[in-house]
Amino acid sequence: MLTTLCSHSLSEDNLDDYELSQNEVLVLEFFKANKTNENSCTESGACFTSTIGNKFEVSLIESSDAKTFFEEFAQLDYMPYNYLEEGCPNRSLEIARLLNLKGFKAGHLMLEGDFSITSADGKKINWGMHAAPFLISEGNKKIIFDPALSNEPLSESEWKLLIGGKIDQEIILKSFFGYLPEEDSWVEYSFEEIFPVLDSYKELNREALDYFKSLETYVLKR
Repeated sequence: MLTTLCSHSLSEDNLDDYELSQNEVLVLEFFKANKTNENSCTESGACFTSTIGNKFEVSLIESSDAKTFFEEFAQLDYMPYNYLEEGCPNRSLEIARLLNLKGFKAGHLMLEGDFSITSADGKKINWGMHAAPFLISEGNKKIIFDPALSNEPLSESEWKLLIGGKIDQEIILKSFFGYLPEEDSWVEYSFEEIFPVLDSYKELNREALDYFKSLETYVLKR
């Protein structure tokens, strides 16, 4: 499932033992064949340079629209917001895709470090990484969409405060990102750039979200 492509759950050590689905093969082959992508910014958004080194645009959004979109995304019944053990890259990618359908280009902010959070069932969960999508609000500030942690959009400082712990590294990525486990490297694109494999990507990410949703249901019923 796509989680293996956008997290470190599939490592070089266990790659040989993992049987890729046809959709995963298509997406991975696209990643390998298209490691370069456009570096573009226009005057309609804020320009960022990703951790990988590509320039990309993040859309501006008014606070009222951000709140409206957030409330819509928070009500999606297939999103495993209450399963915090893993799956944040998949949630981040799905929200970015939905924002893209509304005409907004998101970026992703990923934190690596030593974090601890309490789940809906009161379980303490340790994280080595957490990710969420962002747009730019008034004042040229990041506004974070993370319904797993909050019931409203957050500023970057508010989001980091909720996560707590020690941040070792901040990673910024474009609207779509993937991970090449055998090379231990990230790739990133706009959704327009991955159009040739967009259907495969959507199927893979939905499979991952459905899997995490089943785990969420199991955990909450215990």
